[in-house]
Amino acid sequence: YYLMDLSYSMVDDLVNVKKLGGDLLRALNGITESGRIGFGSFVDKTVLPFVNTHPEKLRNPCPNKEKECQPPFAFRHVLKLTDNSKQFETEVGKQLISGNLDAPEGWAGRHDAGGRV
Repeated sequence: YYLMDLSYSMVDDLVNVKKLGGDLLRALNGITESGRIGFGSFVDKTVLPFVNTHPEKLRNPCPNKEKECQPPFAFRHVLKLTDNSKQFETEVGKQLISGNLDAPEGWAGRHDAGGRV
């Protein structure tokens, strides 16, 4: 299960995961007979001090207003475990970055999302 932080500081990582897509599952199948992959994402807790709760910032929390961002959320299960690499690529390809207020190395969202997986 690939759990990804979609906060704004991870924008480059999301681009890379979208590019790698099915390569992740193929790599798993290189070391196991029954490789499957799923996907979930998190940003952070949707309360102060983790996100800006101003209505406009909740709608588009990214600092770059030209970039399309999704509202923040604590955790989202996107794709159950599957052996279908195209389905993984499609679902990951739909993901948008979001934004938050804490430092990139903040652990509040990761800890909360990890407990939900």
